[in-house]
Amino acid sequence: MIGRKLHNRIDPGLYIVMVYGISSVFLISGALLMGEKFTGLEFKAYLYMLAIAIVPQFIGHSRFNLSVRHLSATVVSVAILGEPMGASILA
Repeated sequence: MIGRKLHNRIDPGLYIVMVYGISSVFLISGALLMGEKFTGLEFKAYLYMLAIAIVPQFIGHSRFNLSVRHLSATVVSVAILGEPMGASILA
């Protein structure tokens, strides 16, 4: 609901950068507080993580965030419930 109000005031690209940036800060902070390490994996593992971040996040979740501009938050949140089924089919 906050996103719907912000979409009317700011550029959609800026909105996505803000949402993902704030989420990243919280996730990285939580991982650091729990003592998680960000190093020590093979280079291939980092490439897979990058692919996981780019494909579903920017293509899939960005579409949900942008759709709030045209649809109600309720419709978008119900549509998100279909995400696990779609991911299972793709897997």
